Formats: sequence, structure tokens, C-alpha cells
Amino acid sequence: MSDLLAALNALRERLTEVPQADERRLRELKTEILGRKAGALTHILAAVPSLEPKDRKAVGGVANALKRDFETAFAARERELKRASVAAGDLDLTMPGRAGWQGGLHLVTQVVDEICEIFRELGFTPRIPFMWATASCCARTPPPCRSARSRPTRRRSGS
Repeated sequence: MSDLLAALNALRERLTEVPQADERRLRELKTEILGRKAGALTHILAAVPSLEPKDRKAVGGVANALKRDFETAFAARERELKRASVAAGDLDLTMPGRAGWQGGLHLVTQVVDEICEIFRELGFTPRIPFMWATASCCARTPPPCRSARSRPTRRRSGS
């Protein structure tokens, strides 16, 4: 039991390494201390069930409290590192902002406008039937005079 408590005290001293760790070192510390297979605290917690009941309560309580402390310290340091990387990493505040995208006219519309402008310069007023003015003949629906209801039905012969 005394060797487990000494190991827990040694691990408690390593708790001071967490606030100064960078991302790589933080991952290494997390694996060394809380790792599933090679974690020092994991080995101690695995040895707790084999102790006597009164020793189990003392060592288990200290080990669980230390585990919570490590988890809290790791989570806090990860938040700090993430906040620092977002604040300084991807955004350059000295660069100018992007201009908003503005759309343009369709190529066919540009050509029609140019043709109309040429005719205006020659003195003509355009009376060109534009597609949007004659949309009923260009639409995919049949014209009103040729509706399906007004057509006589054809019957197939031979059936």
C-alpha cells in the first residue's frame, strides 16, 4: 500500500507539468498517465481491487481524486491551446477584407443589349420580339389552342 501511495504522490508532482505543456507534450503526458495500457495511474487503479478493504478505500479515493484532477487539468490545457490556435493561427487581421461577389448579365443578354445599342446609334428603335415577350411560344407547355382536351382521341386499330 505504501508503494502505491508513494507512486500517487509522484504522479501528483507531475500535475504541475500539464499547464506548461504544448500539444505534443500534452498528448504524451495524457498517454503516460491516463493511457489504457501503459498509463501509470491506470496501473495503480488496476491494482486497487487486490488490496485489503481498508487499504482499498484509502488508495482508491486518492487515486480517483488524482485522476479527476488530471482530467480537469488536461481539459483546461486543451481548451487554452485550442483558443490560442484559433486566435493566432488562421486569421491574418492585417489583410484587407474580401469584396462581395457581384453577378453579371448572361452572355445572350449582353449580346442582345449590344445589338439594341447598335440599332439605336443608327437611329432605329428596336422592335425585336424578345424571348421573354413571347414566352408562351417558347414554353414547354402546349399553346392554349392545342390543349389535350380539345384533341380528338385516336383509337388504335387491331387490338
